[in-house]
Amino acid sequence: MFEAILEQVEKPGQYLGNEWGAIRKDFSSSKCRLVLAFPDIYELGMSNFGLKILYQVVNKIPEYMVDRTYAPARDMEAILRKNNLPLFAWESREPVADFELVGFSLQYELTYTNVLNLLELAGLSLFSIEREKERLFPLVFGGGPSAINPEPMAQFLDFFMIGDGESAVPSAMKVIEEAKAVLEGVEFDSETRMYLRRRLLYKLASEVPGIYVPALYAVSEDEPVARPIEGEALADYLGVDRTDLELDRLLTLPAELKPAPPRVFRQVSPLNSDNQPTRSLVPYLSLVHDREVLEVRRGCDRGCRFCQPGYSFLPVRERSAEDILELSKKALANSGHEEYSMLSLCV
Repeated sequence: MFEAILEQVEKPGQYLGNEWGAIRKDFSSSKCRLVLAFPDIYELGMSNFGLKILYQVVNKIPEYMVDRTYAPARDMEAILRKNNLPLFAWESREPVADFELVGFSLQYELTYTNVLNLLELAGLSLFSIEREKERLFPLVFGGGPSAINPEPMAQFLDFFMIGDGESAVPSAMKVIEEAKAVLEGVEFDSETRMYLRRRLLYKLASEVPGIYVPALYAVSEDEPVARPIEGEALADYLGVDRTDLELDRLLTLPAELKPAPPRVFRQVSPLNSDNQPTRSLVPYLSLVHDREVLEVRRGCDRGCRFCQPGYSFLPVRERSAEDILELSKKALANSGHEEYSMLSLCV
């Protein structure tokens, strides 16, 4: 059926997946599965460097799987809706809703409506509070430049990763893997599922630096910062007193229940060979930035008052000239590109 659909759309090459450089893993045997979602069309999303980094970094871990999805063009979206077909992942062709984690790249606010559209196409409820009543997985999160202010999307996403994701994403997948191993094969009702999902989010917020779970904080227009819920409110949210549901047998909480971190600190990763893709995905059609990309510097020390990235991406990290030369040679040799751009806020 998929081949028949491709005959009806413009630029079918954008939906083929498995490009040169793609990493294929077995869906059923992977211990934790993440689909990275870019809320815009393939030609834009494939040019995004952040997704390329996470795709490479996490797929290096043998037991974890990372796939991709993008916003379908209008003709493809119409066909998916008409035939009641769910949004799929590019490599595995599995429905996005069947992954444990769905991570949205929040590059700028104008794509937020596309995030909601992709959730709907995937067959997932838009609001986090609705999804917790329906299913344990996937957990839906956001990261990227716009995640520095998560509140506009707080009702829709289960959690946010603040700052660089190279270490936070694998750490979050480890927490999911451990919980999944305990819960796999266990049947539970919708109420138990809701509390288990909440406890899993609590574990992520407590154990993984850089994760902000909106449901664990109280936001008031009268205060400049969100305050973590605590005491009885936190206990009620996590179902501490619901002994009838046997929650502790499935997903235990610490003996001393502490609130989520009062401050969620932005994560900072060093620039090294691990987070510079040298075997990039080579698409079947032209992209907006159809060339190899080399990140030479992250952060900016010029301090322009109007520039949000100049403050949110500090401290400045730079690659050495020797590393730049070596990495660029590998990237060009592996991709077939004839040029590359040096990526930085300022060079």
